[in-house]
Amino acid sequence: MTLSSPGVAADSNGLFHGLGDHASNSFSVDGQPITDQQSKVFSNQIPSNSIQSIEVISGAPPAEFGGKTSLVIQVTTRSGLGVKKPTGSVTTSYGSFGSATGGVDLSYGGDNWGNFIEVDGLDTGRFLDPPEFAVFHDKGNEINVFDRIDRQLSAVDSVHLNLNYSRSWFQTPNAFDNLNVQNVISGGAGANPVFENVGNTDQRSKIGTFDIAPTYTRTIGANSVFNFGPYIRKDQYNYYPSGNPLADLGPIQNQSIAQTRSLTNAGVHTDLSYVKGINNIKIGANYSQTFLRESDRLGIVNSAFNSPCVDGNGVSQPGFTDPSQCAAAGLVSNDPSIGGSFNSVLLPYDLTRGGGQFNFIGHTDVKELALYAEDQIKAGNWLFNVGIRGDLYNGLTTARQAEPRVGLAYSVKQTNTVLRLSYARTLETPFNENLVLSSQGCLNEVLSPLLLCTPGVSGNLQPGFRNEFHAGLQQAFGKNLVISGDYIWKYTHNAFDFSVLGNTPITFPIDWHNSKIRVSRCGRTCRTSITCRRSL
Repeated sequence: MTLSSPGVAADSNGLFHGLGDHASNSFSVDGQPITDQQSKVFSNQIPSNSIQSIEVISGAPPAEFGGKTSLVIQVTTRSGLGVKKPTGSVTTSYGSFGSATGGVDLSYGGDNWGNFIEVDGLDTGRFLDPPEFAVFHDKGNEINVFDRIDRQLSAVDSVHLNLNYSRSWFQTPNAFDNLNVQNVISGGAGANPVFENVGNTDQRSKIGTFDIAPTYTRTIGANSVFNFGPYIRKDQYNYYPSGNPLADLGPIQNQSIAQTRSLTNAGVHTDLSYVKGINNIKIGANYSQTFLRESDRLGIVNSAFNSPCVDGNGVSQPGFTDPSQCAAAGLVSNDPSIGGSFNSVLLPYDLTRGGGQFNFIGHTDVKELALYAEDQIKAGNWLFNVGIRGDLYNGLTTARQAEPRVGLAYSVKQTNTVLRLSYARTLETPFNENLVLSSQGCLNEVLSPLLLCTPGVSGNLQPGFRNEFHAGLQQAFGKNLVISGDYIWKYTHNAFDFSVLGNTPITFPIDWHNSKIRVSRCGRTCRTSITCRRSL
């Protein structure tokens, strides 16, 4: 995406940001909508060798697309239908950081059936982007299995089935401060805690993803096509702390955390397309239900994070469990009643002072229904896209939104120039990853100070809305080169981003009241297998 689409910026660990938005991207894989995060630290992406073609929609999205729409990536996977002679390839590579890859794919079939299967793997010493120039504690591996099965039932009926499983395991990269960590091993509740080497930080993650998506297609006469496709996709995410939680102390990290989280998205999409004359009409619906299950276990590992006592300069001191003990040791009380920051609620979960770990368990179901109708009209040198979409969101909060979409383009054939304008209204919904933690954590007296919640403010994230406008120009030079430029305005109420739980690597969604994004971009498109559909 970052190499082929202007205005798309790469971020760390497989994230990319489309046209000024943070991680507001969605995929449509053979018609299956995927609006959850697809980076290395959230989920496993489909293997690139399974992709036949990609179409990038970076303009105002048509009515058939909702959710995260700053960038919509339509993916068509490879098929073995009609490949009567088995055809495949075997690839392997080896590079720096001990990075070894291998893959095999095979296509075969007949007139009425086909199968494409792909298996690949990766093992590397640099799986994530490290914080140091020297790379250490950054090993990771991944395996992908993808299978597409096609069957032509009759002259007008066909089915295809996508099966995908991916598994990744990787270490959280260390900084030099994560080596030979010194922390309290005894006496943490007294005046003289004992510090010793508790080892190196050793935090790891494991993600397992599976996806099952059958699709039925029927051709109706010479002008219409009907599609119906149920699907189910699940991400199982596990974050593991160091064997000794006290070793998770770092210059940034104050808490050790373990997490088990799952996101299961099940639904069905259906659409009917009708093409005749100047009209290309499409109506459809999508219903999905996302099952979120979250479990977190954390403990404080920094003896100065929630200290009852400070010195004369206000520097937090290790040891002690009560502000009343400070004066006898020649220290100053950090009691909140006199302006201090000690929080007695967190004390039972301070591992440096003999505490245990806090457990949080949350779950919810997010239900979404979308109905849409759109028409692409070709009239002379003019091209119009008009549509309307309705989204009904029912999660921890509810939202209903009517979303008109309109675009127009005019082609100046004499100069090979295209001028275009478009507008879209979209429903903005919060990220699903750790949504329960984000929404209910402020109601929990232990999590609230770690989430930096404002007293009296509900943590439930309210869906918002966006009005966006696009104006662009596209100029062709010969057959192989196109220069494209756009100016984009996005006005969002309740936009979403990520924050972190306390000082741990676990992220959760947050929102802000409103935002305004203005983006100008210019790109060059050459003849390639990747098509960029700009504004319509």
